[in-house]
Amino acid sequence: MAIDDLLAPVGTRFSCKMCGTCCHQDVYVTEGDLERIEQSFPSLRTKVQWLRQNCGIPGIKAYSLLVNAGHGMQCIFLVDGRCSVHASKPLQCRLYPFFPVLVDTIRSFIADLGRLSSCEGLQGKSYVFSVDQQCMGLRSAGLEVDWAELVRIWEQHKSELSGSMQ
Repeated sequence: MAIDDLLAPVGTRFSCKMCGTCCHQDVYVTEGDLERIEQSFPSLRTKVQWLRQNCGIPGIKAYSLLVNAGHGMQCIFLVDGRCSVHASKPLQCRLYPFFPVLVDTIRSFIADLGRLSSCEGLQGKSYVFSVDQQCMGLRSAGLEVDWAELVRIWEQHKSELSGSMQ
């Protein structure tokens, strides 16, 4: 499989099916994500505190949301097959199934940059988007993806991630 096949082509459409499949994958959150969840959902403060105490990733300020639910691993905020923090979901979840990649870091590996969805961010940095091809929301006649909005979200929270996941 070529790297181009892992990136979103121009015209990519997406419509979340709320199937919860993504909630069974590795999900990492920053302290900022946890603070937003606490503010939006005061009833989840105990759960957030438990995450801080028990699910930290050594050496970085990030937390894993995967817990053993008795029938496999899933996000701690997945309740009855639905996201219980959807209105304030973490950065990684807001971007899913896409993730911005700086063009300059992979330019030499891309055969045809013109066929890929791309967007310019701050300081003139151009992004393409990796995509999880397993996501069911890509197989629908959803809306065309707003790449500029994804880059805005990414750049707004990049400072949280720079200390957490890079």
